[in-house]
Amino acid sequence: MRVVWRNVGNLSELAERDCAQIDSLMVMRHVVTGEHLAKFPKLSCVVRMGVGYDKIDRKAAAARNMVCNV
Repeated sequence: MRVVWRNVGNLSELAERDCAQIDSLMVMRHVVTGEHLAKFPKLSCVVRMGVGYDKIDRKAAAARNMVCNV
């Protein structure tokens, strides 16, 4: 496992080379839209580190079967 920390205000600010390699995301305050999810071809898991799924496009994530909450 390789953990990469990127301090961005929005997931759209991530470099394309990072997005191409990421297979899981751990987010706290970030909004995760379907458009964001499409930027990550290897993405298999999104973990919301906080309460609820309100900041994740659940429909788009469900289409890829990839959300859990911690």
